[in-house]
Amino acid sequence: MHSLITTGPKSLKVLQDRVEAARITDYAYLMRARIAQPRCPAVLALVLMACACSHGPAPGTVWHEPVTGMELLWIGPTRFRMGSEPGEPGRQADEVPHQVELTRGFSLGRFEVTQGQWLEVMGENPSQHAACGLACPVETVSFLDVQAFIARLEARSPGSRFRLPTEAEWELACRAGTTTPFSTGNDLTPDQANFDGRYPYPPRTGSTTGSTTDIFRGSPAPVGSYAHNPWGFFDMHGNVWEWCADWYGPYPSQPARDPRGPATGALRVIRGGSWCFDANSARSALRYTHAPGDDGYSLGLRLVREPARQGVPGSLRQITAALMRAGSSSHRQAPQGSARGSQNHRQVTARQH
Repeated sequence: MHSLITTGPKSLKVLQDRVEAARITDYAYLMRARIAQPRCPAVLALVLMACACSHGPAPGTVWHEPVTGMELLWIGPTRFRMGSEPGEPGRQADEVPHQVELTRGFSLGRFEVTQGQWLEVMGENPSQHAACGLACPVETVSFLDVQAFIARLEARSPGSRFRLPTEAEWELACRAGTTTPFSTGNDLTPDQANFDGRYPYPPRTGSTTGSTTDIFRGSPAPVGSYAHNPWGFFDMHGNVWEWCADWYGPYPSQPARDPRGPATGALRVIRGGSWCFDANSARSALRYTHAPGDDGYSLGLRLVREPARQGVPGSLRQITAALMRAGSSSHRQAPQGSARGSQNHRQVTARQH
């Protein structure tokens, strides 16, 4: 670390590379603040450590929740195109395509929350399909029920914070780097997901009764019964609908950064389709809704775990502001020759507010 601090311009290049790797957008602020100068070695060291912490684990890193055994996969900060393009069969008007940037990584459940995991936390199993078994996804749970589940899970898993995924986080994980209607490509078959196979994709023009020869299983299936998507997530298409954190509302037409939906609303978003809906409902871009108190027999969930902060503020801007305040104090006690540097630090701190 010492060599990175004392090599002048080379240290700036190292800092720039690490900031870019961590997808931190406040690098320009650091340069304006003149943080990465050899006269501030302690500050530079702390900023470099902050950059390393914000980068997070390697993509696909698994975290095991100790109470229920849930497995969650890490997804790093990234950009992707959300919504569907004109011409995609089955497309709805609210699937406006737009660029999305997610600036913070997160861990998302590899599987839907199971009946056994819900039973472990809540002491009861609300599922109408309890006969499917404890390895099947929990269903018949409302958005409000999910909040109670999260609160109890956090109480038994100290140091961890859980929540539902945002709609953008969910679609990112469902697409897993693909741009087709499904992560499987341009169609979805009953061998790839649990949906009502009597209504395949693309939708059959004029069909209202479906086909009697296609597969309809009539209930959820144990999680992981079908192949995972390219990022390792199971059952993102079909099985049970999954609650998202967002209130339902229109998408922006412009690029969005860390979207979380409207501040208020009447309906919450659900995603992914289910065992009793058609293949079109399982498209990566399709949006559906329910009132927060609804608890239908195909409503389930998977959870996000917030990344551990480990004492490092979430924003690099916050880190540098705190460091500058400390630097300003130390410079006031420095010899007269350091007065100019102290003045520069006070000016930058004032500007950042």
